[in-house]
Amino acid sequence: MLNELVAAARERHYEKEELIVLKGDRPTALYAVLSGVVKLACQSPAGEERVIDLVGCGEVFGESAVLLGNPFPYLAAAISPARLLHIDAETVLALSGRSAQFAKRLMIKLSTRLYAHMRDLEDFRLHPPVRRLANYLVGQGAASSRGEAVISFCAPKHVIASRLGMTPEALSRCLRELSDSGAIAVGVDHVRVLDAGCLQGLSGAQ
Repeated sequence: MLNELVAAARERHYEKEELIVLKGDRPTALYAVLSGVVKLACQSPAGEERVIDLVGCGEVFGESAVLLGNPFPYLAAAISPARLLHIDAETVLALSGRSAQFAKRLMIKLSTRLYAHMRDLEDFRLHPPVRRLANYLVGQGAASSRGEAVISFCAPKHVIASRLGMTPEALSRCLRELSDSGAIAVGVDHVRVLDAGCLQGLSGAQ
C-alpha cells in the first residue's frame, strides 16, 4: 500500500498566496501538506472571502472531493511558502476500495474535519467572539502546558479573524480583552499564555 502511494505521489512547491485549487475544480489528487500553511476558503459573488480552515504540516485536504468525485467546494491557497504532496486521486480511490485499513483512516480524517466544522457552527451561532478566540488558542495547545506557552500565529491576523468568523477589528478587541483578563500577553506574531486555567475557563472548555 505504501509503495503504491509513493509511486502515485509527486511533490510540488508553492509560493506565498499561490493558488493550489479553485472552487469547482475536479479532484485529481489528495493533498498532504509537508511544510507551510494552506487556507481553504469560499468567496461571495462580491468577492468577500471567508476562511473555513487552515491546514498545516502533516495534515491533508481534498478527501471528500476525491471520495465523492465532486468538484472542490472551496479554493485552496498557500498563505506561506509551502510544500505539498499530490497523491493521485485514482490511486486513493483504488486503495480505499481494496484496503479496509486505508479506508478507515480516510473516514477518520473526514469525521474529524466534520466534527470540527460542527463545533465551529456552534461557536459562530451561540458564542461571543472572545470565547471563539479563547477556544481557538486552547485548540492550538495553549492549555496543554504547565508553564507559559507561546502560540505563534500560523497566518496573518486578518486570515485568523476570517477563520474565526469575525472582523480583524473584532479580533484585536478580543486579544485586548484576553490580555486585560491576565490570560495572555500579545506579541506582534504570537501570544504568550500567562494563565492557561483562565484561558480554558474563558473558552468554555469543560
